[in-house]
Amino acid sequence: MSQKNTSRGRQRLNTILEERKAHDEKVKRQAAETEKQSWRNRVFGFTKRFTPEDMPEVDIKGHRQKRQSAAGVKQSQIERQLYQLDNGPRMLTRRQRFRAWRGLSMLGLWFAACFFLIQYRLKSDDLELMEREVYEDLSKKREVERMQAKQAEYD
Repeated sequence: MSQKNTSRGRQRLNTILEERKAHDEKVKRQAAETEKQSWRNRVFGFTKRFTPEDMPEVDIKGHRQKRQSAAGVKQSQIERQLYQLDNGPRMLTRRQRFRAWRGLSMLGLWFAACFFLIQYRLKSDDLELMEREVYEDLSKKREVERMQAKQAEYD
């Protein structure tokens, strides 16, 4: 009887060792799969794929959502949600609106100042005026040269 107990103990020990070995191999395979992750997963830290069951039941505002089947929703609730008036986004605070208006007006003033500066510079640099001044300078130089030539004849 003692031999039967020892043989059963050995069989149990062998099955436990085989199960442990199978488990270790499974863990090694999973580790190898995680090492084969793409570079994006390694860089951005996505280590596992999310299933819908894993996703948190939270809406955009941070409130918890209860998952319900479509059969549990009444027709009146669906219609109310579909045809409800949309009020649009909420208004910004007074301070934020003031900052936005101030920034936009400063931008507009900057462009207006640049426009008027360029307009003033172009007006002051009138080409016809500059051309007249050049012709006047040339005529004065010619007169001076004539006067010098006459003076040289008298001497």
